[in-house]
Amino acid sequence: MLRIYQSSDGKWIFFDGKTKHFFDIEKEAMIAMGKVKMVNEVLSVIKMLVEPMEKAADAHQLYWDLGGSVSEDDLASTGLTTDEFAGMITTLEQFKKFCNNEAVTPAAYRVHINKAKVSGQ
Repeated sequence: MLRIYQSSDGKWIFFDGKTKHFFDIEKEAMIAMGKVKMVNEVLSVIKMLVEPMEKAADAHQLYWDLGGSVSEDDLASTGLTTDEFAGMITTLEQFKKFCNNEAVTPAAYRVHINKAKVSGQ
């Protein structure tokens, strides 16, 4: 729990849940608290990327393990075309490259992500 309060000697104290940090003015304490909140938010978002990073690599590998192609019949229940699905595979491939510090080809990958959001079972 983050909190800021003023001590009896007039100093401002920012408590981050473990350590008390002392400041001469309230604004400095507020800035320190804002930075801790920002760092925690960044950590939270980065941690949320772990599962998609691992699943993207697994799904991309599974696609190739199963022959690296799908037919319209394979996709019938999803409402996707083979071109749309190929775009999704490319998106996974590029995300995997991004996560592995490899060169990524610029493209409108969001189109494939949006299509996936409204497709399937």
